[in-house]
Amino acid sequence: ISGYDAQKNIYTTTHTFAGSGTFKITVEDPNRNGGVINIGGGSGSDQQPFCIASEIVISPFLGANNSVIFSDCPCPEYACGNTKYCYNPQAFDPDGDSLSYRLVACLGFGCNSMAVPLVYQYPDNYGGTISIDPTSGTLCWDSPSLLGEYNVAILIEEWRSGIRIGSVLRDIQITVLGNCNNDPPVISDVKDTCIVAGDNLSFTVIATDPNAADLVTLTGNGSPFSVSNNPASFSTAQSTSPVSSSFAWQTDCSHIRLAPYEVYFTATDNGSPVQLSDFKKINITVLAPAPTGLVATPSSGIVNLTWDKSFCNSA
Repeated sequence: ISGYDAQKNIYTTTHTFAGSGTFKITVEDPNRNGGVINIGGGSGSDQQPFCIASEIVISPFLGANNSVIFSDCPCPEYACGNTKYCYNPQAFDPDGDSLSYRLVACLGFGCNSMAVPLVYQYPDNYGGTISIDPTSGTLCWDSPSLLGEYNVAILIEEWRSGIRIGSVLRDIQITVLGNCNNDPPVISDVKDTCIVAGDNLSFTVIATDPNAADLVTLTGNGSPFSVSNNPASFSTAQSTSPVSSSFAWQTDCSHIRLAPYEVYFTATDNGSPVQLSDFKKINITVLAPAPTGLVATPSSGIVNLTWDKSFCNSA
């Protein structure tokens, strides 16, 4: 992968399941880097394979389901010692299912828990405090103190009508470098919103950086940019602080759904030796038009209610 000491592997196959049930698809790749601090205290991690998994629930009562899509590359991440570090996988569900996020232990042989003495420890056992927002998926480590490599796993779970219908495990590497004398940019608050299908939604996103000389890059990702009809637009912007760009989406009837659309904005500086980022996630709900021409006519103890046909046939 350009700019990183990493490569991207794509494994493709076709499998027909015999029937309903819960199934797990795993990929196990020997081995992890040596010296990963939170696996065996930095000793023996290179004898432990890297493993990720997706869980699929097949049920005639759930309907079709697609797995989570990630807008962010799981490339090696870098943090500064004694500085707050944040990361977001920028996941969205093409079916509009709800997503939740939690930190879990990295897996080893057979996609199982690592055996003693290679017991997995969460990174904040070695300094700072690590947490993840269960709804936005933003992971923050405030503030790492022991320099070196760490492995972190995020479990993203899909929910439909309150039923867990699948999950994807993402495993990433975070390398903590020396004190960088750099501060992350900050994206101004952006509120969740709703819009009636057929209307145009537009707003400006602004990011600032405490280090005035830093060049900040502002980007946008998420499900509104991948819809087949009238996708949203957000031009990448780059400048010294402040940097801004406008989100625009001309909605139509095909965008109506019960679940909100997830949009992620990322601001990344060009600090050295580590680039730091800030993330904001917003939800956009596209509503069906309200009924028009309502007429209530009383008749023999009942009321007949009529209204105009909606221009959104599927609403």
